[in-house]
Amino acid sequence: MNDQEFNQLLEQALGQNLSAGTDTFRDDLLARCLEILSASEHVTELDDSQLELLAAAGIPFPPPPES
Repeated sequence: MNDQEFNQLLEQALGQNLSAGTDTFRDDLLARCLEILSASEHVTELDDSQLELLAAAGIPFPPPPES
């Protein structure tokens, strides 16, 4: 591969929109998280898989208040 071919390949790679599809993924993930949270009117405890899903969505959980 010569310099011209490399530069052309690099320009193509840099021209790609790598964020394409992330909005759809984010929206689907948010919908799944909201579904989990609204599954019960009084959610008192979430299992590990539910917490992992919410963490993947970037929903922060503050520490529980000290009693």
